[in-house]
Amino acid sequence: MRRTVRLGRSRQAAFTLVELLVVIAIIGVLVALLLPAIQSAREASRRTQCANHLKQLGLAAQNFHDVKGALPPQRLANNGNWLTWAVVMLPFIEQQNYYQLWNESRPYDWHPESTTRRSVPTYFCPSRRRPNDAFSVETPSGGLSDYAACAGPGTQDGGGPMARSTAAER
Repeated sequence: MRRTVRLGRSRQAAFTLVELLVVIAIIGVLVALLLPAIQSAREASRRTQCANHLKQLGLAAQNFHDVKGALPPQRLANNGNWLTWAVVMLPFIEQQNYYQLWNESRPYDWHPESTTRRSVPTYFCPSRRRPNDAFSVETPSGGLSDYAACAGPGTQDGGGPMARSTAAER
């Protein structure tokens, strides 16, 4: 038997530089096409969470009505800077511990900043901003919300049945 020995380099299967660059370019195009779809899915998720927050606030207002006999007032009193609907609804959105830091018989400015500057995630729409970034710069400073209450000039605002029942409970 004869053996033949081959001198020189053996040829191995490998990618050329051009083939490698083409693959990288294709992956880049696919990622570029995928990013808008991912962002769109994230925004849809944020919109769904925003709608869920509104639903929670609606249910909280109904539960408030069941307990107090009236819808939450815009403010607890018309004279001065009193607590708003956002504070009196806290126990109905599973924020009882935070609600206990507030004193309904005192105006808003009486409360310490550690209480007024706490954010409640349910009061924010994730499509708009994060709860950590939302504090007023006015005096007294405090937390903000992406949602507002609609109140008319009637007796339900700062002196109606809810304010009287809240005062009677104190």
